Amino acid sequence: MARRRRKKKISYADICLQAVVDRGETLLTAPCEFASSCGGCSWQTMAYSSQLEFKKNAIADAFARQEFLDLPIPDPVAPDHLYGYRNHMEFSFAARRWLTDEEIATGEGFDRSFALGLHAPGGFGRVLDLQTCHLQDDELNRVLTSCRAFIRGHELQPYDHRSHEGFWRFLILREAKASGDILVHIVTRDRSDEVMAAFSDHLKAQCPSVVTVTNGVTDSVADTSVGAKITCDYGPGTIVEEVGGLKFEVSSASFFQPNTETAAIIFKQVAELAGDVKNKKVLDLFCGTGTLALVMAKQGADVLGLEVVPEAVACAQRNAALNEIENVSFEVCDLMKGLPESIGEIDLVVTDPPRAGMHKKTMKQLMALSPERIVSVGCNPKTQAENLRALCSQGGYRIERMLAVDQFPQTPHVENLALLVKSESTGTED
Repeated sequence: MARRRRKKKISYADICLQAVVDRGETLLTAPCEFASSCGGCSWQTMAYSSQLEFKKNAIADAFARQEFLDLPIPDPVAPDHLYGYRNHMEFSFAARRWLTDEEIATGEGFDRSFALGLHAPGGFGRVLDLQTCHLQDDELNRVLTSCRAFIRGHELQPYDHRSHEGFWRFLILREAKASGDILVHIVTRDRSDEVMAAFSDHLKAQCPSVVTVTNGVTDSVADTSVGAKITCDYGPGTIVEEVGGLKFEVSSASFFQPNTETAAIIFKQVAELAGDVKNKKVLDLFCGTGTLALVMAKQGADVLGLEVVPEAVACAQRNAALNEIENVSFEVCDLMKGLPESIGEIDLVVTDPPRAGMHKKTMKQLMALSPERIVSVGCNPKTQAENLRALCSQGGYRIERMLAVDQFPQTPHVENLALLVKSESTGTED
């Protein structure tokens, strides 16, 4: 059993499992030995039918707390693949391997000077040494093994989070499920042309599925791969994913739905909720690399996508060109500072904010824009419900329909979509 810190708050407390008295029918044996220690997929011991029930209840509870009491809550759509579904995994290196209670109990003398894996909850430096991750498919695990073999055999050491010394920092694997092409992105503290050439040659020889290798360099003490200076050492530097008849360029830093199968489901759900958008003006807030904007544009809408990250906007523009779609444009826009004055009237807004939800300033701008319909995509039911409560009580909308998809099986996360339409009288929400 993994060590965990206990927390006691006024409204809740974190507890640790001491013993299982009766397994019942819903408690399963996890396929991963680190299921109780790793923060990646902690629901492996729960029967999948129970996972879906919990996720539906999480949506219902979040909306009930915002006084949406009679709202029909959908059953989340279940994907076909419950394991091996992720197309994007980020692993960390550590010079001090974190051992689980189970590993300690074996009495085995583990080499604690190296770890490549995921983080155990409770501290950024607690890195588990994983040989296999069940959330990625067999080919990505083969690539992980090949990367590990090269790095373990190299004299350069993994990064030490305490001394801030060492070379290897992060390993990011990305796969285009449609083609099987894989991008390997390795983040290091320093740049070495010789080492990266050898690393690329090793992967080319051992893993034909790896079509490109990139290297990010950062000496920041922050435990993040964001902001690294990137060099392409092999291949084009990107891979191309295909979903719902659309092609998307994916680089090491691109945002793309981590589950390709459920991305296709979400694209269909957004199109279904949006309805007939041909010749309609659509605004996509938090457009990222343009996925949902392109879905709307493909249906004949005139679309403007807004995003604060310039690199994402540039990628969205390339994706539009890749699909030969001209009735869409993208602009860099900090929504906290206001919408572009040239927007004009909008028929439909699609919004897919980060987990924290939309800021109050963005909400005011959206209500002032006053589109007839809004499609809300939320990865956090709690903040989504809070946002929709404001839109309904202050903006004159009502929730007409909701859809949900289980984008991340074996985890507590669920994606929820809602269609909002203008109410006949302001303040009506159900």
